[in-house]
Amino acid sequence: MSDALLEVTGLSLDGPGGREILRDVSFAVDRGEIVGLVGESGSGKSMTSLALTGLLPPAIVPVAGAATLAGDPYLTAGRTSVRPRISIVFQNPRGALNPTMRIGAQVIRLLRSRGQRRAGAAQVEELLLSVGIDDPERVRRSYPHELSGGMNQRVMIGLAIAADPELLIADEPTTGLDVTVQAQILDLFRRTTSDSNRGVLFITHDLGVVAQMCTRVVVLYRGRIVETGSVDDIFHAPTQQYTQDLVAAATAVHEGRAAGREVAG
Repeated sequence: MSDALLEVTGLSLDGPGGREILRDVSFAVDRGEIVGLVGESGSGKSMTSLALTGLLPPAIVPVAGAATLAGDPYLTAGRTSVRPRISIVFQNPRGALNPTMRIGAQVIRLLRSRGQRRAGAAQVEELLLSVGIDDPERVRRSYPHELSGGMNQRVMIGLAIAADPELLIADEPTTGLDVTVQAQILDLFRRTTSDSNRGVLFITHDLGVVAQMCTRVVVLYRGRIVETGSVDDIFHAPTQQYTQDLVAAATAVHEGRAAGREVAG
């Protein structure tokens, strides 16, 4: 039996009319490891995360697949059978938070659901401080629409970590953030996972982020895995044409940005 924290085998999903969404997707995430799941928009990255968390929309039909978390089966025939210790950070944090509730109320509800029956303002502010929010009282009293995208993302990461998950899934967590805030959020992910025994599945189309964050990479194309390997293997010796094209495109974007900075300087 594998000692992987998360092991996914043969995950397959269909959309309306029997359209293939995922086919035979298999990969693993070890404890203490950050694995990147990469591919262009529409490749099936987000659907993979929704399947693993039991959040698939009604129009998506599980066809096959199994998954274990810490050796315990929780997904069979593409359907979750128990509530696993998995947290997810979505790419649109403002949309994922409840717009009718203040941040503090949302955090308290989560903490109390996790056994902290007496959780109150002090515990909320302590959590917000831990994810780099230096004015926790104001944020605690705010609604999501009153906060910036970066601030909402910090709140989402705090909520995800507060649930004490064994596996943390981050689905495009830096989309729409400026470069400075993006760097802060990535650093926050590193700090909140480096001392834990959890694993992280980091979903992104940005190979620059993968190079900074991940140890291994799973490349997804049209719902199928085309290549897996270490970061070094994927960036320096990709074997598949699609992966080679992804790396070439990422390199061109990086070089273009560098040239732009030189001109601006």
